[in-house]
Amino acid sequence: MIVQRARFVNDGHGVVLVISRKCLMLTEIVWNRLSKIASLSFEASSSIPNGWNGSGIGIVVVESPNNQTLLFRERGQWSSPDGRQLTFSNVYRWSRDTNNSRIRLEHLRFGPDQPVYLFELAGVDAQKMISVEPHVCSEDLYSAQLVVMDSQLNLDWTVTGPKKNETIKYAYA
Repeated sequence: MIVQRARFVNDGHGVVLVISRKCLMLTEIVWNRLSKIASLSFEASSSIPNGWNGSGIGIVVVESPNNQTLLFRERGQWSSPDGRQLTFSNVYRWSRDTNNSRIRLEHLRFGPDQPVYLFELAGVDAQKMISVEPHVCSEDLYSAQLVVMDSQLNLDWTVTGPKKNETIKYAYA
């Protein structure tokens, strides 16, 4: 499979990401893989004292209310380096836009009518999608990349700000 690289271009109003229509193939591959996810694991690390460090493992129940939307209902156990364990649960909404070969992620912590926008992913090569622009939350910037692996999808987050310098590496299988 050949997917042309995306490129950043200054259009006179700012820098935008230009994507070849061939990235549509990657979007479809990722969408198909997302629909089959059943488990997750993650590692969180921070260079800030008392930052978010630990690991988690859990299950994912995927629902498809329509052809353009997937809901991830995640639940599992998070463990800190000192052995504390917490139960976690999240609901995420993945949406695809086949017109521009992007996939959007929203957190439904306030319910489906008040989603928290996280990012849109766009393909940059045959296996990788990156966030089109960082998500701004107060003084923090959230960015992500998703890489298609043989048996899983790796979603890596970076969170930077005056009081944060964290990476969270998810593996969805």
